[in-house]
Amino acid sequence: MKVAVLGLLLAFSSMSFAGTIVYDPNLGSLPQAQGWTFFDNGFNPPPSVSGGILSHDSGASGARWWETHAASATDFNLGASISADVKVISSAYQPAGLQRAGYYLAMGDSAGRLAYVGITDTGVFLLNDLTSINSFVTMDTTSAFHNYSVRANGNVIRLFVDNSIVTSLGLGTANGGSYMNYVWFGAGTSLMRSNTLTKTVTFDAVPEPSTIIVLSIGALVASRRKKRV
Repeated sequence: MKVAVLGLLLAFSSMSFAGTIVYDPNLGSLPQAQGWTFFDNGFNPPPSVSGGILSHDSGASGARWWETHAASATDFNLGASISADVKVISSAYQPAGLQRAGYYLAMGDSAGRLAYVGITDTGVFLLNDLTSINSFVTMDTTSAFHNYSVRANGNVIRLFVDNSIVTSLGLGTANGGSYMNYVWFGAGTSLMRSNTLTKTVTFDAVPEPSTIIVLSIGALVASRRKKRV
């Protein structure tokens, strides 16, 4: 019994961030070759990868992004993050009405709550749903690559740039539907254009307790089967 409990705890520990998803341009391929789904309106210059950098121009007609869904159900209250190294060439900003940017890093949890950063050529802002307004933070996004990281934990979303916190926002309401366990990056709106360079994109999420238990028991059963063999 003690061995079984120990095995369960070890499995739990090893799955603390079981929801990791990565796009790595150092592999020399586009995100769709690494399991991401590409959405494109078909009128833009094609994205390309060179020297470990994804070049992405949304063109005059806007929306073009990559998305996927986390394999494990996740809960922002327990912890989740999405980050990438991005250099903006151009990324338009719409401050009035629906606050929009040309480029986004975005994620959703199992309740469909959203957390994403809009990156423009004059600064950044956070969103927690489709209508919330967050204070715009002015910064230089165009002269060099910066690491942008959106981290959800407890009831708060925080934005870090180069590992320094720049702004925060409370979690929004559950939207459900297609936003559940949703991860995406790129030009996610037809309202704003962007032209960007992106290095590695990483999503990490702590699985919900029920998911962890199921996965841990599965790992324990698999371990026992190996011992019998």
